[in-house]
Amino acid sequence: MKTILAIALLFPSICFSAEKYAWQWSKDEPFSSSYLNILTGKKIDTWIYTLKGPSGKSKMVSIENEKWNLITTCKTHNCANNNISIIYNEKSKKIYALINSSNTFFVGNPSQPLKDFLLKEHEYKYKFSNVKERLKNTNAM
Repeated sequence: MKTILAIALLFPSICFSAEKYAWQWSKDEPFSSSYLNILTGKKIDTWIYTLKGPSGKSKMVSIENEKWNLITTCKTHNCANNNISIIYNEKSKKIYALINSSNTFFVGNPSQPLKDFLLKEHEYKYKFSNVKERLKNTNAM
């Protein structure tokens, strides 16, 4: 009886949760279509395309009065130097990312407030990635 009650209590939160792991977002058709579009023509590692690496669940954030999903992940066994922060608006299908790998750069042409948000969140999540310095070296700030 307790097991049934526990499942019943958990089920609604599982069904209605917009929070997903990064690899789950890569399986979501609207997201993956927008995501692959901004990566077209970029020389990047395979893990960035698949988003298969350690990640927590995404979280909903508000930037300039718009709702965005913040998605972060990194390369397995090399998180310090290979990580990505993505923001995705499900309504407009807009997507922007800060990629920190062999090169460090923004994709999707984010506005300055969106760049600032991505950089702040990225530095918080990946404290040892030295992303600000790496961006300066690639002139991407």
